[in-house]
Amino acid sequence: MSDKNIKEPSVKEEKKAVSVVKDNKPINDDKKKGKETRPNKDKKPNIFVRFWKKTKEIFSELRKVTWPSMAKTVKQTGVVLGVTLFFVVTIGAFNFLFSYLYTLMTGVSMF
Repeated sequence: MSDKNIKEPSVKEEKKAVSVVKDNKPINDDKKKGKETRPNKDKKPNIFVRFWKKTKEIFSELRKVTWPSMAKTVKQTGVVLGVTLFFVVTIGAFNFLFSYLYTLMTGVSMF
C-alpha cells in the first residue's frame, strides 16, 4: 500500500468539519473556546416550577396508595403498644434484678 492514495484534509475542510460532540450534545465553536452552550430545550426550569411539579407527582402517587381500614389500623396500633409494653416490663425487671444483685455484692446502693 502506498501513502499516495490517502488524501490529507485541507485547512478549509478541517474548518467545515462537524463540531466536537461531548455527551451527545454539540458544542458551538462560535463561542469562546472552553465554554459550551446548550440548546434552550435543555435549560432547567426555575426552582418553583420544579417544586410544584414534584408536589403534583407526590399527590398523584398518594392517590394510588391502598390505605388500610380504620379497624386494621387500630388493631396494628394495639399490637405495637402491646409489644412495646412487654419489652418495657421485661427490661425494667432485668434492670431491677441486676440492681438488686449489684447491691448485694457490693453493699453500695444504686440510689
